[in-house]
Amino acid sequence: MRKRKKRSRNAIRFESLEARLALAGNVTAALSGGILIITGDNSSNSILVQRVDADSFLVTGLGTRVNGSFSPKQINGVVNGIGIDMRGGSDTVTMKNLTVPGAGLGIILGGGNDALVLSNVRVNGVTAIDGGAGSDAITIDQGTFRAGLGIESRSGDDAIAITRSTITGPLDIQTDDGIDAVSLVNVSVVDGPLPILPVVEIPENFAILEDAFVGNETGAVILTGTGVDAVTLTGVQIDALTRIDTGSAADTVAIANSRFGSELEVVPSVQGTGVDGLEITTGNGSDAVAITNTTVIGHLLIDTTPGQPAVLASVTLPADGNDSVALTKVTVLTALTDDTPTDGQEPEEIGEYEAGDLSIYTGNGSDAVSLTSVITDSFAAIYTTDEGTNDGNDAVTISNSTFNRLAVEEMLGTAQVPLLVSGLYVVTGNGIDTVTVANVNVRLGADFFTEDGTDKVTISRLAADQIFVDLGNGNNDALTITNSVSPEAIFFGGDGTGDTLVRAANTFGFQEPPPDNGFEIIV
Repeated sequence: MRKRKKRSRNAIRFESLEARLALAGNVTAALSGGILIITGDNSSNSILVQRVDADSFLVTGLGTRVNGSFSPKQINGVVNGIGIDMRGGSDTVTMKNLTVPGAGLGIILGGGNDALVLSNVRVNGVTAIDGGAGSDAITIDQGTFRAGLGIESRSGDDAIAITRSTITGPLDIQTDDGIDAVSLVNVSVVDGPLPILPVVEIPENFAILEDAFVGNETGAVILTGTGVDAVTLTGVQIDALTRIDTGSAADTVAIANSRFGSELEVVPSVQGTGVDGLEITTGNGSDAVAITNTTVIGHLLIDTTPGQPAVLASVTLPADGNDSVALTKVTVLTALTDDTPTDGQEPEEIGEYEAGDLSIYTGNGSDAVSLTSVITDSFAAIYTTDEGTNDGNDAVTISNSTFNRLAVEEMLGTAQVPLLVSGLYVVTGNGIDTVTVANVNVRLGADFFTEDGTDKVTISRLAADQIFVDLGNGNNDALTITNSVSPEAIFFGGDGTGDTLVRAANTFGFQEPPPDNGFEIIV
């Protein structure tokens, strides 16, 4: 006969309150030179910082001791800023409904999976946040930062979300390695006058304010490092240059209902390669960039290649991913200056670029570029190749768009494609490529080069000062052009065999060389 086991009366144990309190961490809160200094330990601490009056703040531990006690600690005489260093552990810092006076706000979350929440916080000086190693979550809502905002979350899978906030001066976000997400919703970065900050003696854990930014004095920089990263910008307005670099891996950048650049002046970019506007670099990997209902004042550069595009660097780049770039209802404008061009005049040149231009580089891989309802004041250039041996099967679709409205005479070309004065310049490289153009207007030239491979180019309702199509050396290439208008139209089938040209209902003027050059079948 089986014996029944006795049920243990000690199966459920209750820990005493004293034992649980003994495990709680401790933070210290003190005043040093008019700065509120909060320092954690290596435990996982949670604190709430609130304002009592103009120079008094209350530090409350949420299951954490403050200065050895579970009672909130009030610190008076805070006139020069707040510095927080949580050190080790997975910490939580919450700041609500307060104004930080003086030099600014410096927060070091330290190692661990930390969380920072700033809600309705105004900082009169510089704001610098260091998330440290670990998977961190940084949330800012209804913030006002009068002398810039710098965030570095370092390694780990980090999430940074900023909503309904205004930054005067630079915005710098760096997440380093890991699977990171950066989201900005209804955020303004203003290129305005900065406040005169007090000269204070910086304590050790407040020195983060001295190195808050990566070098830009205005505009925004978002660097997410290696990892599968996502950057989302919605309802964003940034007065100066915005630079987004997601590093290698399969990254996504989504931008909607935003404005980049200022109508007041053209300013050279930090990198010296352009003017105000928007620059997106996604590096190696199968990347996706989508921009909708957005205005860029200055220039718009999208580069999904592993490095500097070979059309600029004259080198062959390593194999890239299958990238997609989709622009819908995007306008790229010339910034207003004393020399603002009128129709047919060139805008002021700065560096290698002119304001109002669009450049897209997708490199190797089977890439897709889609432009719908896009308007540019200057040229638009699309390169889905690095001109090496790793090209893929690319698709370029352009519809309902207008390019080079100001008829800027820009010479465009690569090492393998001839230089031409162009308003729309498309190079797809080797591979089985398709180019589809419908209802597009171009001042000056509209030029298309598909290079080797069995390519298909379909053009309908294109109006340009010149149309130039070169299908490269592949076999069985096809060009169909209908309902288009140009004083000069030039078509090359290349050196391959079986190439086809189909024309219908076009209005073309002077043609040289003959339009059937390289085509075996002409309809």
